[in-house]
Amino acid sequence: MRLKLKDQYRIRKEEDFAIIFDRRTEKIQKKLNRISLLEYELLKLFNGKYTKLEICNLISKNVEPNLVNEYLDAFCQKYQKYLVECTKEDIRTDIIVKKDYFKKENYASNLRLSTPLFISLVLTKNCTSYCKYCFSDSNQPNVQSVFLDTKDIVRLIDECKRLGIANINLTGGDPFSHPEIIEILKEVINSEIDFNISTKKILSDSEIKQLKNIGLKELQISLDSSNNEIASYLTGVKDYYVKMKQVISKLLKDGIKVKVNSVLTSYNIETIPKLIKDLDEIGVKTLFLTPYNNSLGRHDDLFFPTFLQYRNLNHYLSAYQGNIKIDYQSPRLFSDKKQLSDIQSCSGGRMGLVIYPDGNTSICERIFDNKFSVGNIKKEMILNIWQGEALTKLIEPERKNFLNSKCYDCENYNLCIYKKGLCFARAKMINDNYWSNDPLCPKDAAYYRFS
Repeated sequence: MRLKLKDQYRIRKEEDFAIIFDRRTEKIQKKLNRISLLEYELLKLFNGKYTKLEICNLISKNVEPNLVNEYLDAFCQKYQKYLVECTKEDIRTDIIVKKDYFKKENYASNLRLSTPLFISLVLTKNCTSYCKYCFSDSNQPNVQSVFLDTKDIVRLIDECKRLGIANINLTGGDPFSHPEIIEILKEVINSEIDFNISTKKILSDSEIKQLKNIGLKELQISLDSSNNEIASYLTGVKDYYVKMKQVISKLLKDGIKVKVNSVLTSYNIETIPKLIKDLDEIGVKTLFLTPYNNSLGRHDDLFFPTFLQYRNLNHYLSAYQGNIKIDYQSPRLFSDKKQLSDIQSCSGGRMGLVIYPDGNTSICERIFDNKFSVGNIKKEMILNIWQGEALTKLIEPERKNFLNSKCYDCENYNLCIYKKGLCFARAKMINDNYWSNDPLCPKDAAYYRFS
């Protein structure tokens, strides 16, 4: 029997441990698992090239064969969710994310790595639509257009390869509002680094042809409803669904896979079953359903779906047996009591960085305040920013920053602020102060809707 690491997983070596992670952009920020260097070396052999017996022979030097068999069986059991049976023709050559920099670091958070695992490149704040719910508040009138320079991006990509950065998220605004987006995509494709790019732009036939010619394999399209009136209202683009449906069909015809992301609001959530049916007919195979989130951008509580709307959608999806793979996690609709364990760990500055059009870097795409800049890629290398004092002070802050807040004298300060990481965006949304408690904290008696 041959086993290989499933295609969505990769491994990367640090100095005294290694990590295994989901390579997909929508998953890579959420979780990674530390593994021993011995397990790392063994996982390297699960590339489809060897049978289990051959792997046993490779690792059985001076060891009793029965003991090796028992160990390998136990190992396969431990990693069963990561492994899949394969044929000898189905060999992976991309399991390992290589890096040139290794240094043992003593960080407070277990998530903090010696080099970033992913970066988000905000190519521009320009956009071709004006979405009612835009979390980045893009496309503001009377704001000067700023674009991340292509020369800087080329240099960044080279450094990303050396640092073992596994994923680049090209975002905005709308990345297709960047005047040199085709050249940028060429560079990213040639780097062989995993990446994601999403757009709401109504692409022309010429642009689609260019994407095909440079070898783009997959594109994410943002589309919230197949009801043309609702889709047009949410995006501010006339006949948005009619036009985007044509774009999707042309992309698929040219061999470019299309993933669709839909933001669930009170306006469109009831049209999702119809959207799923229509996308299936077009030939789309993957749909992400993203609950609308409160943000520092354009926000209105009216966009929150009702609990009944969520329940009805959940009921529909639980019975769905169609051809589309639907990636959806229902928000927590009710909570008896807040618990510290419910607060997710923050990967910003611990696993990844955000780079803005002016070159400033930060830990979160949802924070626009330049005082949260931890460096500028036009002046510094990513590694210097990652190891810099500004980033450390931001993610391992002194208690005095939280004076007069619930965090200041809290017994869970180190666990919540250092190890998990404070959600500055949520703190600012509710408390109008970045240096205050996360509103999900059990010590905050009030309940707030974020999705």
